[in-house]
Amino acid sequence: IISICLKYLCHDPNYNYDDDDDGDEEMMDTENDEDDEDGSEEEYSDDDDISWKVRRAAAKCLDAIMATRHEMLAEFYRSVSPHLINRFKGGALNALLEFFQAVVQLGLPKLGFKDILQMLILPIYNPASKPPHAGSSFTIHKQAFHSIAKSVAALTRINPEKAPNVVNQFVSDIKNSKSTDSIVLFSLLALGEIGKH
Repeated sequence: IISICLKYLCHDPNYNYDDDDDGDEEMMDTENDEDDEDGSEEEYSDDDDISWKVRRAAAKCLDAIMATRHEMLAEFYRSVSPHLINRFKGGALNALLEFFQAVVQLGLPKLGFKDILQMLILPIYNPASKPPHAGSSFTIHKQAFHSIAKSVAALTRINPEKAPNVVNQFVSDIKNSKSTDSIVLFSLLALGEIGKH
């Protein structure tokens, strides 16, 4: 069930998550189906997009599993969360924010604010780390920086008493001459998102 939920949590027909270059296959399809070009525009439009309902249902299913299977939470957190961070693209962000909010609000040991914050920022602060099953070449998508910053802001909204320490850490990272460009960029984005709320 969890693997199916993860698959549909990221379902977005408007966004191609694959980094593979399938241009040759697509080229062959378009050469053979020239008549289908006119029909494809009419078949689907952004106004008719209901894929967000699929993502939301998948997130609700994951939330229900967490709420009912407390004995699996630690394993669930370790196995599912890194996979979700790798998918911080497109429309899946809001569903993931709800997921992290539910985890923090449960208040379980090793699944709290600090643990989730560390897990979120680890790929940026330590790019050598990668989630399981990420493959040999793991890179963070450029949109993920903004998505992770939004997630950090959402976590600080849930725990406003932790916000000053988080903000101070990001300010220190910006001022630190040893910080990489990725860390500085992320820190600025995170501060901007935290400042919105």
